[in-house]
Amino acid sequence: YVCKVLKMEEAVAQSGKQMVVMYYDIAEGEHAGYYDQQYKREKQSNSEAKWRGKYYLFPYTKEGFTNPSFKGALTCIEKSNMGFKVVWPLNFDMFKGKLIGLLFREEDVLWQGRVITTVRPCAARTVDDIRNDRCTVPKKKELDNGQSGQGGQDANAQSVYNTQEFTPTTVDTDELPF
Repeated sequence: YVCKVLKMEEAVAQSGKQMVVMYYDIAEGEHAGYYDQQYKREKQSNSEAKWRGKYYLFPYTKEGFTNPSFKGALTCIEKSNMGFKVVWPLNFDMFKGKLIGLLFREEDVLWQGRVITTVRPCAARTVDDIRNDRCTVPKKKELDNGQSGQGGQDANAQSVYNTQEFTPTTVDTDELPF
């Protein structure tokens, strides 16, 4: 999907690793505004609703080198926004409003004792590659059978596929939770 970067910030993963969180929404096509609409629906019944359009990037490998997928995402943003150049050291405000292509895949996750299928971004691409259908959707990421309770498939868990109908909207950044 062609997506719009709403915000990027540094964070620390549960594992203690440094990461960058990219908050985005789908910018074009039949699913445009998906995460904005989802957030607004949740906010009606839950005052602590969370923004679900997040892409987690890890700037460094475990050896301390620049992570190729992080560098690749920055390059995709540059190539997708004419005249835009990433300036070092990074000021994450420079990415707000920029377009990026995100490749999504289905993933099984263990949630409240059940295996559910969700859809998450797994790789960055250029907007041109997305618009011209030059990407292959990756195979579904399934849980390992031997990891019950730790993200693995529970023998008693039932598979649930979450499908929600929505109407595309324009993202009103004044109403975002960040």
